[in-house]
Amino acid sequence: MTQLTQSEIKTIKGLHKSNMALMDITPYMSIGVQTVFTYVAAHPGCTMSDIIKETGYSQASISRYIHDLSDAGRMKAASERAKGLCLLEIKVNPLNMRERLLYLSIPGAALARELIGYLH
Repeated sequence: MTQLTQSEIKTIKGLHKSNMALMDITPYMSIGVQTVFTYVAAHPGCTMSDIIKETGYSQASISRYIHDLSDAGRMKAASERAKGLCLLEIKVNPLNMRERLLYLSIPGAALARELIGYLH
């Protein structure tokens, strides 16, 4: 049986703590939503297409995750909108008005810094 080194165990514990911190925000923070959040944190100004290429998730899933992470939220019923988490900002690409660029919001950047702290 192969054992992890103490350094590897420390890193895994940090990953676990960061996952739990994300789950504390909302119990519905799925691994897909976490993946999109960390991808945008690592690739500011990325597009939905970039995320789809990297993750292999469907366009519908990525769109849903982005809405959950932004201030847009998503429709719960015909006239009711669930509030988004406000962790991402969506900006129009000035070079291609049909394309949206994704960035961390101020609260999103604060959360990313908190997660990084768990790894050190």
